[in-house]
Amino acid sequence: MTGTNDALDALRREIDEIDTALHGLLMRRAKVVENVGRVKGRSNTAVFAPGREAMVLRKLLARHEGKFPRQSLLRIWREMIPAYASMQAPLPVAVYAAPDNLRCWDLARDHFGSRVPMTRLDDAAAIIDRVASGQDAVGILPAPVEGGNSWWRLLCNKDRPRVVSSLPFASGSNALPGPVDAYAIACITPDATDDDRSLVSFSSANATAADATLSAAGFTGHCLVSDATHYLAEVDEFLTGTDARLDALDDGFLVGVYAAPAGVLPEAES
Repeated sequence: MTGTNDALDALRREIDEIDTALHGLLMRRAKVVENVGRVKGRSNTAVFAPGREAMVLRKLLARHEGKFPRQSLLRIWREMIPAYASMQAPLPVAVYAAPDNLRCWDLARDHFGSRVPMTRLDDAAAIIDRVASGQDAVGILPAPVEGGNSWWRLLCNKDRPRVVSSLPFASGSNALPGPVDAYAIACITPDATDDDRSLVSFSSANATAADATLSAAGFTGHCLVSDATHYLAEVDEFLTGTDARLDALDDGFLVGVYAAPAGVLPEAES
């Protein structure tokens, strides 16, 4: 038994050394982040970079190997990223949460971690106004469903926030089961990644004509929901508001751009 105990003690000492090294790296990272904050200046939106976040997470997931679950790896970084961002400037988040729909709240807490201050509201228009005014850096709204709240129509103005991220980024969320996911809105200029999606609003006579109009304008994508004669479509690329193809759509407007989610993560290696 002595040999077994000696081997176990040695392994535990190695784990302790690794923990100390990890903690040292976390503190080192914090110092670098403080310097980044001094370079960029303090503002609510300066610390929110969803495109860069997506690229960091994709790189981590791609290089990961072994039995440690990718979902757990993702959750560690999803806690770290907002915590470090909050060291540079406040990152207040307004979240849609109705008594019968707490999915957005759970998704937001998963995405922004335990430290970021979040305000619960059950009025999508109020959330958009708070983000537009700078009261909150980010707003979280439920993904539109047919016959539901058409809050996306309120973004069809140059002075309004834009959709900048979709939630969850990958599987493994603690959110309560629900029929829809969520979108994050903010007043920032998005960063292009290697794989992006854009949301476009336009008008059309009916769903069949809407899909045809989208294709004829040169977009690859599909309509998600409609509100009377207006449609919200997701297209498979990074768009800017000056894209000439938007002019080929009646009332064409870029509602947002975001990194494509990672989707379902593979299980840990056996």
